[in-house]
Amino acid sequence: MITEEAPAITSPRSVPAPARLAPYVILLIAAYLTFGFSVDDAFITYRYASNLAAGHGPVFNIGQRVEGFSSPLHLLLSAMLLTVAPSVDILFKGKLLSLIFGVAVIAILGRVAPRFGLSERGAVAAQCLVAANINFAMAAVNGLETTLYALLVVIAATRFVAECEGEETGWRACRSAALLFLALLARPDALLLFAALLIVRVMSVRERPQGIAGAARWAAVFIAPTLLLTAARVAYYGSPLPNTYYAKNVAISYGIKNGIPYLLHGLTPFYRRANDANVIKSVLSGHGGLGAALFAISIPIFWGLAALGFWRTKKNVGSQVCAAVIGALAVFVLRSGGDWMSGWRFMIAALPFFAFLQVHGLRAVADWANRPSADGETADAGIPRRLAPGALAAYAIVGALWGACLLRAPHLSWAHAGFSTRGEALLFSDDEQNGPFLVAVGNYIRDHLQGCKRIAYSEMGYATYINLDREFLDERGLADRTLARGPKEFKTRIGFRDPNWRRPTSVVYRWLEKKRPDAIIVTGGYSDNVRLNEPVVGDYRPIPPVGIARGSNSGDHVARIYLSPAAYAAWSASAPPAASAPVIGNGER
Repeated sequence: MITEEAPAITSPRSVPAPARLAPYVILLIAAYLTFGFSVDDAFITYRYASNLAAGHGPVFNIGQRVEGFSSPLHLLLSAMLLTVAPSVDILFKGKLLSLIFGVAVIAILGRVAPRFGLSERGAVAAQCLVAANINFAMAAVNGLETTLYALLVVIAATRFVAECEGEETGWRACRSAALLFLALLARPDALLLFAALLIVRVMSVRERPQGIAGAARWAAVFIAPTLLLTAARVAYYGSPLPNTYYAKNVAISYGIKNGIPYLLHGLTPFYRRANDANVIKSVLSGHGGLGAALFAISIPIFWGLAALGFWRTKKNVGSQVCAAVIGALAVFVLRSGGDWMSGWRFMIAALPFFAFLQVHGLRAVADWANRPSADGETADAGIPRRLAPGALAAYAIVGALWGACLLRAPHLSWAHAGFSTRGEALLFSDDEQNGPFLVAVGNYIRDHLQGCKRIAYSEMGYATYINLDREFLDERGLADRTLARGPKEFKTRIGFRDPNWRRPTSVVYRWLEKKRPDAIIVTGGYSDNVRLNEPVVGDYRPIPPVGIARGSNSGDHVARIYLSPAAYAAWSASAPPAASAPVIGNGER
């Protein structure tokens, strides 16, 4: 039941129009500032979508059934996008679709906030907390399934709260389970959401007549289509789970070690090369900069406000659902080790629920600060009618922190990409995530390795999408069944990674010997140049380095290509003088 502090839904006029528009303006500004962030992984789904649209089925390589994607729903939407305005690049269309879903998340928060104990003013505050979060802005333009998943989770959770409060009975009280299955089609971690919400369901209805039977009926509505989906996976792909699960099935210790730092980045983008412990130590010693200070300060405030809000409203079903969603996604992060991408992708669907609890936390602070008030006027759930100086300071601090984290974070605006709508230019502009390097290698394969029809490579995004006529062997195992089921000690959050793969006894070496690709592409930093020059498999011969990314934010990178004897002979006969070592970065294209 909604807490007695939650007022009835008020007239839209109770909140001024500028305030109601503020979250949308904030999100659009933040999206513009981050539009240049482009992840190579989106092109993996786009390659699957292209093959599906061409009639080859949802496959990475034609004729090879391996489920190297984790979002069937996003794959279907991407296939549809390919047919809409086909002259417009798919990455640009994917970014716009992600932004539309992001705006929809903000919009629906304002409508469903009363279910979670907030007034209309509190709803606007929650919308602003999400819209001003730099991580949400990055997710809203990444071209992936992130904001689609967040939208489905918010809708399902809201319907779930209504069902737990007894507003519907029978099978009509199971619609949230069907919505949760749609969320499962968007992200596999919806399985954990189902488990967490089932616990809430049982706890909230166990004393009602037929309450447990209703919970079982709700579970069946989710489980039945999930079993059908699993059967379809086994029938088509030969596995009950996506191949990406097996490739990233890391050790529990690895997941916890890498997942805990990942969870600290609620307000600041996660960056896998940063050492968060050293950043916090530098702040404590007085040597950290503004960015480090914001990161350190944001951790207790972001999580502390949510914890305080939950403690204040823990008897409300809405708050219990918020905690269940946050907890389920946090468990997924601790099991998987988090994500490699900049941002907070694996926790984006939890941000609306953090915001609901954080507004309740702010309300608790405001009530405490308002205690000396002489008139005794009460406060709305979310934003008090009259702010004492202490309460005003609390809201000002939170607003300043969210705003500072948004403005201080690294920005790659659309202007940085020259307002281009081309996927190549958008990816190239993101040297934060090796964009120039990935573009250079992909273009080199297209322009100078026409005779190589089977290529082993670790970066299965842009290069594979612009070379749809080639067969790519995934050195990370995400789209390869053999490596995905290799030893767990080599599993990481980016896939299979054996540092000793050149040894004839290694899984990767034997895999390459068996596959005999025309080209093997090895990537690394300049510090790895000695290793890059080492022999690889058998009689493969190296050609000059290609795709040198010099001076990028993520470090210098180089790709060395090894060719089979036949491919080397063909390359030697046709290689142009400029076919070796194109240096990119520092603004050069």
